Amino acid sequence: MASPPIKCALLGTNHGHALGKLRACQQSADWEVVGVCEPDDGIRRRRQSEEAWKGVRWLSESELLGDALVQMIAVESDVPDLLRLGRKVIDAGKHLHLDKPAGTDLRAFRALLDAAQRKHLIVQMGYMFRYNGGFNLKPGKNMLLLRIGQVRQARWGDRAGMGALTAMAVHGGGGIRLSPASGEVADEIRVLT
Repeated sequence: MASPPIKCALLGTNHGHALGKLRACQQSADWEVVGVCEPDDGIRRRRQSEEAWKGVRWLSESELLGDALVQMIAVESDVPDLLRLGRKVIDAGKHLHLDKPAGTDLRAFRALLDAAQRKHLIVQMGYMFRYNGGFNLKPGKNMLLLRIGQVRQARWGDRAGMGALTAMAVHGGGGIRLSPASGEVADEIRVLT
């Protein structure tokens, strides 16, 4: 006999992957979407008027976090809000899917993981579809020169998904030299504006 679906919800809708996460959960027999919460009033009103979000049950943050039937919450907010909202999920005693990148504060991320471990909760991170042909670009063994503006951070992950951070040096003219190991693909590059 199959297990009943896991009751889940979304907290935040402004991450680029929010709608995809909602659709993946809705289309899977393993999940039952209980509802969606968008804490930002303006974003929530916009989403509620968009065809793609029609038919979802809109909940307040307290309704969502206080629902004893909800077992997992996917946080799909803007990046600066991911850790704050993710921590609320863990503090409410629920498993967490946290989209990437995990916010902007490494200490807060570590504290979130520590709290989840103490409560025996799972934290799942979103990931890039690294084996998709669109992402399967190999820079090779030589240095790669990117001319995309002043780069603040570049992250590269190996084919096993280990997410190694590569050393980088900013050069004049807006270029940067990266020295990734063979077989790595770019995960995220942030450009200062």
